[in-house]
Amino acid sequence: MDWVCMKYVLISILFILVAVQWIVIVSCKSRINYLSNTKDILYYLREKVIDATHKSQVYELILRAAIDMVPKASKGSILMVGEDNLFHYEALVGYNEELKNIKLRKEEVFLYAKNKFQGIAVIKNPSRFNKNILNLDKHKIYEETESLDICCTLSSPIAINNKVMGVINLDSTKDGTQFSEEDIRYLKYIINELRLVLKVFLMNDDLRYQANFDVLTGIYNRRYLEYLINYQLEMCKTTKEKPTLIFIDLDNFKAINDTYGHGAGDKALIFIANILRMRMDSSYIFGRMAGDEFIIFIPNGDEKSAVKIIEEIRESYKKEKIGKINLDFSYGIVQADDGVDNLQDLVQKADEKMYEVKNIKKKKTS
Repeated sequence: MDWVCMKYVLISILFILVAVQWIVIVSCKSRINYLSNTKDILYYLREKVIDATHKSQVYELILRAAIDMVPKASKGSILMVGEDNLFHYEALVGYNEELKNIKLRKEEVFLYAKNKFQGIAVIKNPSRFNKNILNLDKHKIYEETESLDICCTLSSPIAINNKVMGVINLDSTKDGTQFSEEDIRYLKYIINELRLVLKVFLMNDDLRYQANFDVLTGIYNRRYLEYLINYQLEMCKTTKEKPTLIFIDLDNFKAINDTYGHGAGDKALIFIANILRMRMDSSYIFGRMAGDEFIIFIPNGDEKSAVKIIEEIRESYKKEKIGKINLDFSYGIVQADDGVDNLQDLVQKADEKMYEVKNIKKKKTS
């Protein structure tokens, strides 16, 4: 080989080395930009999650962040396990909200059918895959809502403390697009971050629940009850409405505890709380004040209508029995007027009326 040929070979090798180095630099720069963008999105997500007051808001924030961070994703969904052990759509981006009416058994979820929730998976041709695992009625809903216009799905379990709580699906609608190993690596990184965000929110949500709800009965506790009613009383001053307050005190509660134990007393409290939960209008505020005392606050209603409401509740409660003790309660009703317009006075007057009723009952049975 003469020098001229050698020179051309060396130049060619040099160009190849430069080209490879340039590709590596561009690739590294692209990855650095991606990671920087991802960090910005995650920072924004954490800030928004702090302000979120409901799980649905958090799920939607997480889903939108994931779609933004995986370049090939154009739409997606998050399914979470409900109390019925079925998977519910909690967040949708790019899909008809009607899908939230669908409940899926775990066997009908993409990821379970693919790998039993054992990690991230790519589902190719999800439309055909969907048809194979769903019954005809559910598949028809997907077709009618035009939810099968996807060519590839990247699916990952959402697990906290090694328990699968849900699934996130990222979908691509671009023909010929397939999620790659790099996309899977991106999603693994994202899921680790999102799991922390969700875990923090759920912990805070649990603390909020404990702060606002009675642990035993699941209805508002005294602190939050007073906050809500005081707020409504201020609103009523503007609207000129005359709210009504009902004070409830369970009969024979001490006897139930002394005869059958505190577990039986707890059962009596849960009975009345469940009845209140089923019977109350969405505009009413109700909760447990303390011990066996409960309050119902009706923002706009007179005493006559309040009597009708509480007597219906009382009839339902009287159908229950603990041991040989028939359940019942006494109540007092007071309507806010120009003389009584604060919670403390309303509760005091309703309490006095309740004790009048309770004393009459005692005289009848003595």
